[in-house]
Amino acid sequence: MQKPFSAIWLTLLLSLTTSASFAAKQEYKSEDIAGPFRLVETQNGLVMMSTNGRFVLKGQLYDAWKKEEIESVDQLSLNNSQIPLREMSIDFSSLNSFLTGNVMKPNVVIFVDPLCPACHQLLEQTESLNDEYSFTFVVVPALGDKSNELASKFYCATDKNERVTAFKNSSLTNLIQQVDCDKSGYTQTLMLAQIIGVNGVPMIIAPDQTIGRGVPDNLALWLKTRS
Repeated sequence: MQKPFSAIWLTLLLSLTTSASFAAKQEYKSEDIAGPFRLVETQNGLVMMSTNGRFVLKGQLYDAWKKEEIESVDQLSLNNSQIPLREMSIDFSSLNSFLTGNVMKPNVVIFVDPLCPACHQLLEQTESLNDEYSFTFVVVPALGDKSNELASKFYCATDKNERVTAFKNSSLTNLIQQVDCDKSGYTQTLMLAQIIGVNGVPMIIAPDQTIGRGVPDNLALWLKTRS
């Protein structure tokens, strides 16, 4: 049975690629195929093969986020370990986020949840590195309904400086809220987190775009080797 492709995912895909071929068709359909596909290097080039060996897809594999053709398994492995935020041109100032550190230095993006102890631990560790990096903290509700309530309060707070202090002090419930808060930026934050695979917090994206999950044993060293 043919299924309509998600309009949200298509909008994002088309906004992230300059390839005219993606935008040519007016209708998009998809069909599930049993088993995931793997990229296989053969004597005749790259093919996508289903795990049961039944289906083989020939042609170009294109990374729409990084805007480049995949030409080897090693390249695919490298791309899978990174989130190319620069190429995706994401405006974090419109999302549920706050910025710390030196804005003239390399940027580190960290997805955090208000109720996540490890996230607060990581936030404290970044304070000693504020001269060497800028840190964009993206507040997402990874831990359930209460997290969603607090993350929403952070987004809708009237005072942008006070909300950062409240996040650090775990006092978001006390924030004064905007009347008729427009949550479009909050919704976009949730969409971004889902699309790039924020399935746990904290999640770090280093200056070289490498993904890190959890709190590194030595944050300064981890960032130094990925800047």
